[in-house]
Amino acid sequence: IIRPTNIQRLAVIWAKMTTPTGTFTVGPGHLSLVCLLDKKSTVQYQTPDGQAKALDVGAGVVCVNKNRALMLLDA
Repeated sequence: IIRPTNIQRLAVIWAKMTTPTGTFTVGPGHLSLVCLLDKKSTVQYQTPDGQAKALDVGAGVVCVNKNRALMLLDA
């Protein structure tokens, strides 16, 4: 996760996010994609130890490729 003042690397099992056209979940083996995240939305995800967590985002872009998701976020 990259924000203008912060870079975080998180290991997750899946991530659920909202785009201008709907909500989807990214998990292992997901096809490659690039899309916009909905403004003022929440990205939900599960950590490898089973904890469900959430991250509020102002806006952003996500790129999914080879079991990795890169999110460029505006707080």
